[in-house]
Amino acid sequence: MLLARWIVAGLVVSSAGAAGAASQDPTDAIVRAAYCVGVLNESLKRTGHRAAEATQPTEAMELPEMLSRDLEVRGKRYARYMTLMALGMCPNQIAATMALIAKGERDVADKQLEPINPGVSRCLASYRSSFAALVECVASVDPVEADILRCKSAPDGQPF
Repeated sequence: MLLARWIVAGLVVSSAGAAGAASQDPTDAIVRAAYCVGVLNESLKRTGHRAAEATQPTEAMELPEMLSRDLEVRGKRYARYMTLMALGMCPNQIAATMALIAKGERDVADKQLEPINPGVSRCLASYRSSFAALVECVASVDPVEADILRCKSAPDGQPF
């Protein structure tokens, strides 16, 4: 990911007039957006599979539908941002962006195959304060899971 970050760093992005852009490095925003596009794409695929597996409609099906809608809205927002940024990218930067998207997709797919980390379960069970504290706790035991959680649940903080 570090190599991809440096390749994308060559992109010149004007942050004039963008809300919140002064507080976030444009390169960090691009890297996060690309990774999150992958995370959200793969999460949507997997959420759709779960809903399709249900044989009888129940109230419990409403939750996956709500989750799917939220993930779809987030994904579209990140994808719009990435489309705008791609207009000024050179081929190497586009390749790095595609690699970050693929990494996000792989991370979600890999996490689906692993058993739930007991440390993450403890963090979720003891979640009583802020979302930032939850992410910090999860990051201390499983940094990849924390990255996925940020993409799915945290305010995106993008400068757009």
